[in-house]
Amino acid sequence: MARYLTRNFNKGRTESKINVQTEQPVDTELLKQNSVSLQLKDNYDFLQTVLGLNSDVVFRSFYLGMNEGCPALIIYIENMVDKTMLNNNIMKPLMFESTDTNLKPAGKSKYETIINSALAVSNVTKLQTMDGIVGAILSGGVVFMAEGLPDAFIIDIRRHNQRAITQPDNEILVRGPREGFVETLPENIAMIRRKVKSPNLVFDLMTLGRVTATDVCVSYIKGIVTPQLVGEVIQRLQRVDIDGILESGYLEEFIEDDPYSPFPQIIHTERPDKVSAALLEGRVAILTEGTPFAMLVPGEFVSFLTSPEDYYERFMLGTAIRWIR
Repeated sequence: MARYLTRNFNKGRTESKINVQTEQPVDTELLKQNSVSLQLKDNYDFLQTVLGLNSDVVFRSFYLGMNEGCPALIIYIENMVDKTMLNNNIMKPLMFESTDTNLKPAGKSKYETIINSALAVSNVTKLQTMDGIVGAILSGGVVFMAEGLPDAFIIDIRRHNQRAITQPDNEILVRGPREGFVETLPENIAMIRRKVKSPNLVFDLMTLGRVTATDVCVSYIKGIVTPQLVGEVIQRLQRVDIDGILESGYLEEFIEDDPYSPFPQIIHTERPDKVSAALLEGRVAILTEGTPFAMLVPGEFVSFLTSPEDYYERFMLGTAIRWIR
């Protein structure tokens, strides 16, 4: 069948001058074994081999300062970074306000000088392994390298395209907040932070999915939740071995107690106030990048008969409504 389709697809076509090669998949173990080289050309060639076939990956070579003394390189994905911050806070200071000589002041390393004097960005970290660098690029970060530096700078100026925060369509209340989760994980975390302003509120971030590398966040309140519950949730999530996670439903089938039960075992919600109330009750919340639904565990049978609105009414009315429900 494949030969037939290929033969008919090429029928009547002229021979293409483009030599399309079937590339081998990237060896992740090879990425872990390689680290940043002091030679910028070696780093450029290696990352070109890994990411060079992608048309949306930008490799921008330049010199530090006006005297063309030190070659440098930034790598990022088009339309995933804030171009205004990239030009004004990264490219402009490095190209026009710095030189190779003033990056080597007495008693300071070049790394410390770039961090403290050249990059006008708050969130800057350094990495040495190529797997971390490639992962940072694919996550929307900007990677900066320079000749003679043993580390790479990971600059977080990601641009988050998200829809407006609106009332959830599936959990409409007469009395209560009019906001629901969105598909952006940092914004969902911020909505919970606004309601629970406690230093004991913890957000533990992990990456799951061999191919998609999806960010998954486990949230709980120290001193209220039992450590055994947190440990069990994290252990079950760490055992998940799958190529991709596109929605929280992927995780639900892996971590629930009885996958063959027709009854739900995990609470789903789009409301930050419901998640906050569950955290105050000692539950654990699981938030996944790319979905507006949060999962709450454990999910007892009686928890599916409650509504956030029960807490906003007087106890007599709320208890009566819950009994009727």
